[in-house]
Amino acid sequence: MPHRFTLFGGACALLVAASAEPAHAQLLPGGAYIRGDLGWSSAADAELVDKDFNLDGFIFDSTGTGPGSVNDIGSGWLLGIGAGARISDMFRGEVAYTYRGGYELDDSDQAGNAFGADIHSHSVMANLYWDIPLAMTGFAPFVGAGIGWAGNTMDKVVTTDGGTFFLPEGSTSNLAWQAMAGVAFTVSPQTTIDLFYRYFDGGDLQTEEGIAVASGGGSAGLYTGARGELVAHEIVVSLRFSFGP
Repeated sequence: MPHRFTLFGGACALLVAASAEPAHAQLLPGGAYIRGDLGWSSAADAELVDKDFNLDGFIFDSTGTGPGSVNDIGSGWLLGIGAGARISDMFRGEVAYTYRGGYELDDSDQAGNAFGADIHSHSVMANLYWDIPLAMTGFAPFVGAGIGWAGNTMDKVVTTDGGTFFLPEGSTSNLAWQAMAGVAFTVSPQTTIDLFYRYFDGGDLQTEEGIAVASGGGSAGLYTGARGELVAHEIVVSLRFSFGP
């Protein structure tokens, strides 16, 4: 989506512009660090559609004859761990793993057919942060951007399209990116709490080709699957422990 790439480009431009700023003494803990994250993740519209509606479509528009979409996969929770180090007075880099769970497709297409599925995601990201220098000890706003990998899974897919059917599950492996903005608070010489907003683009979300199974048993025929996207707005609290001065 164009707006997703605009956000990504803006985040990268902000970090590049920040590198031109003069060096300031960093007032937050420095050195190498580890971190643990806990947060809430609200998914944007998934825009799930049939991969090949003309062949074996299950997702209809309001007329019941053309291709439709299902969107609402709700919100979930996230847990993360990471390790990083300060690169300069103002910049730090890290590698972080995040598990996102609790998303649940619970929506109907435009023809009124209900769909349900459990969704979760794993990601590994390389992040760069700019800690914006202020004349306040132990307090700093920051912005950041990251790029990496996301593995997204959609399973237990059920629809009431003309009856109750169980559709194939699916997983994808994607290029992912994210942008962050927040505030860091020092609570001890080695410990910092980060509170931040994160825009996460995990790439594709899809199911595999397979047999659609009717609730009463038996095959309902081959289904080539559905595809959409996993994009989320997140609020995260992170505890960061530094090993350096």
